Amino acid sequence: MSNFNERITIEDHKNDFVYKKSNTGLNIQFNRVAFIFFVFFVIYSIFTIHLIHLGSREAKIENISNTLPLSSDLYRADIIDINGNYLAKTVKSIDVGLKTSDIISKEKLLLSLKIIFPEKDFKEIEKKIENKKFFYLEKKILEEKYEQIMKLGDKSLIPEEKVLRMYPQKNLFSHILGQIDNDNNGISGLEKSLNENLRSSRDPIKLTVDKDIQFLIRKELLKYQEIFKSKGSAAILMDVNNGNILSLVSLPDFNPNERKNISDVNYINRVTKGTYELGSVFKVFTFASALNEKLIERAFEESDLEGRDIVICATDNYELHQQIVALNKETKILTNVADTPELCDFYLGSIVSRGDLKIAISTNGKSPTLGKRIRQYLEDALPNNTQSIINGLKSFRDTLKGDFASKVTALNEVTKKLSDRED
Repeated sequence: MSNFNERITIEDHKNDFVYKKSNTGLNIQFNRVAFIFFVFFVIYSIFTIHLIHLGSREAKIENISNTLPLSSDLYRADIIDINGNYLAKTVKSIDVGLKTSDIISKEKLLLSLKIIFPEKDFKEIEKKIENKKFFYLEKKILEEKYEQIMKLGDKSLIPEEKVLRMYPQKNLFSHILGQIDNDNNGISGLEKSLNENLRSSRDPIKLTVDKDIQFLIRKELLKYQEIFKSKGSAAILMDVNNGNILSLVSLPDFNPNERKNISDVNYINRVTKGTYELGSVFKVFTFASALNEKLIERAFEESDLEGRDIVICATDNYELHQQIVALNKETKILTNVADTPELCDFYLGSIVSRGDLKIAISTNGKSPTLGKRIRQYLEDALPNNTQSIINGLKSFRDTLKGDFASKVTALNEVTKKLSDRED
């Protein structure tokens, strides 16, 4: 009787059937089970290691978020207004790049990123994945989104931590604050004038300006600029008790969070760099000078004209002006009468000055406002390097040989290019 626990092996030897017992059956069965168990053990180990890695990575992110110090080379002190509102602030910024060669599952990665960045164009991102080895997925992201990205645990996502200068009020204080360059150095405004203090100090720098007042004045300037269709406007508000500047607004302005070429007209501070005629604001100084000199108002006397070469009349007495003009004609004294062109021997024009270039504008006293507008137009139209052009033409003229006519011809050819316009 055969044992059912034994296996029978049949061998073929030249058409003769031979059977024999095999003692390896149980060993073969055991080896198969061991192999399957080993495979499951390896898979479990991989998952365990991966989970441990993810757990440690998340803990690392929290540590970075809370304790990462700002580099002393990149840090700039915050700037606040008189009430403590932030005007400029140094914050941590994070750029996230994508190394396409490390992507394991493109579909899974894109699906996860769509949840974090629903506003992005993922068709464009797919093209970049196919065509580039590395590209920035997002720049200047908040720490909240940074943590969401890192929790994905995808090694293709590479974070780069940087320091960013933020201006929470955007355009509101642009001309006061100015800008910084890519090396974290101030290039205009207070960022430039206080550059060393901002780089060395850890305490906020407090200004005398008031955010709410600044907002209201800017709002009014924008309204009237729209009404009068002006190219620009400016206003300054000072506390007369202590000289503190409460507001300084110049329009047009700019958003310092969007770094651009500072040579644009929008970056000109019309309060500090604008050129204006002496208007009503100068009357304060005139009156103060009169008080200081203890001048006493009195009636006009003919002796007031003795020894004078030029007389300017600016009273509200037309008959008196006529009298003075008649007396001056007898003594050959030139006279200008404010807002009365028919009584004037000469007119006061608006002057445009660019170094050695001087342009006088006059409407013969009929419309000083128009003259002012034309002056503003020319100031905007003339290039800032006008003096350099003049110096270059002077040097060129000094090199010319020949008679006067030939020099004029050569200079005409050179300067003609300055007036050529593209159609």
